[in-house]
This record gives sequence, structure tokens and C-alpha cells, in this order.
Amino acid sequence: MQKMKAGITGFIPRGADFFKTLESYAKMGYKAFEGAARLFNIEGDPVEHAKKIRGMGLELITLGANVQNGNQPDAKALIKNAKIVNVNRVTIYHTSASSYRFADRPELPSYDEIMKEIETIRKLSVDLAKEGIMLVFHNHDQEFITCYNGIPLYWLLAVNVEDLKFEPDLGWVHYAGWDPAKLITQLGDRVASLHVKDYIPGENFEYKPHKTFAVPRYCAPGAGVVDLYACFKAASEAGVQWAIIEQDMQYELTHAESVQAAYYNMKDTGFVA
Repeated sequence: MQKMKAGITGFIPRGADFFKTLESYAKMGYKAFEGAARLFNIEGDPVEHAKKIRGMGLELITLGANVQNGNQPDAKALIKNAKIVNVNRVTIYHTSASSYRFADRPELPSYDEIMKEIETIRKLSVDLAKEGIMLVFHNHDQEFITCYNGIPLYWLLAVNVEDLKFEPDLGWVHYAGWDPAKLITQLGDRVASLHVKDYIPGENFEYKPHKTFAVPRYCAPGAGVVDLYACFKAASEAGVQWAIIEQDMQYELTHAESVQAAYYNMKDTGFVA
């Protein structure tokens, strides 16, 4: 059995030095940083930024793109940037359904709107594949609880974009009432990586002009209700390479403490190096 490698996204405290923080995480044992798009938003040369991060022992995983509310990702720009920082994937993080979930729009998208977004994703997948770049979809809970003609949005994506890969967010899948380990097994080799999120019972709330909405009471992966062992076992059997941690808010632990705890908890399952 080849063990997964631990990666990280986010976890840069406000005001903290970006590169020093990543270096500290690399010293903890992490092997990847998912946020390659950030290298184009900080001062300096993205190529030199990428070299610096790789010099720490961190691989760069993906660029990001979204399709919500009629947004049309620029395939040529994504391909150009992927080559600049030498990554081979682009990840879709938001559709109009997740935009509704996080109160960036007042209503759920219609079936026609969703199908247009799925077609946008399909075309982007084809364009990127010609350049050897995979397109990946990262979920929230909304893609599982939103159904059209009785079919969850998540499966509409899977069926209609046959080359699309997936990055199951374990916490959001579980929060939606689904079994993330079973989902990983169902997707098989379409799983590109895991987003490792966990939470404990109880809710937190965020406030935006359109509505107040609930989010999980996040905790360090391995400390909450998600069965990491079962998820990692399924991922190992599917040949998944990366287990990438994400925790949107910290409560009992600092950023650094959460990152360290997550690494030890994941490693202790026996499925993460």
C-alpha cells in the first residue's frame, strides 16, 4: 500500500508572513500546498514564488476556477498560468448552488442555469485535457442536498462531465448527510485528492445581507465526527495520492496547532506518510 501525502490549503493567519508560514508547515511534515493561484496575487514573480515553495519540499497542486452566476473561466489564461507555475490541474470551487449556500445570491439556481454551468465545466474540461491538465470539482454540502428531477447536483456533474475528477471534502459530504468513505469508493479513480475537513456537533453562524446561514463547528481533522480511518482506507484502495487539510475557522486551537494536530491524526491512521 502506498501511503497518501499530507497537503494543506489555507491556514495563513491574517498578517502572517506567507512564505515563513508555509515553511513552518513543511517542517511539520506536509508535502503540498494547494493554493497555486495565490502566487499570482502576491507581489513578485510567480515563477520565483513557485521555486521558493518547492524548495521547502512542498508540491504545488492546483489553480482555482469558479462558474457561479454566469462566470466563464478563461481556459487560455488558466492553461498559461498552469504552465507558468507548473501545475497539472484546475479545481472548480463554486457553482451557483454553493453561491446560494454562502449567501452570495438570494435564490437557488434553476435547472436550466445549472445545466448551462455544467456545460461550461464540460467545455473547460475538454480544453484543459488537450494540454494535459485535469479539471477537478471540490464540493460543499449544497451539491448533495440540491436535487433536480430527483438527482443530486453532484451526480449530475459526474454523469454529464465524464472526464471530471473530484476532490471530496470529507466534512461537507458528512455534514450533508452522506457517507464520505462510501462516496470515495463509488467514485474510484475519479478521486483526484481529498479535502480533509472535520467538525464536532454544534453549529456556528455567518451573517450576510441575504440571509444568516449555518456552518459546521469545525475542528482539527481527526478530532470530530468524520471517520478518517474509513475515508483514508477507501482513498488508499482508490489510489488517491493527496490528503489535503482545510479548516475554515479555528476555535480551541491556533492555526499552527490545528495544522500540527491534523498531521499527527492523519498519520496515526496508517494511511498518510
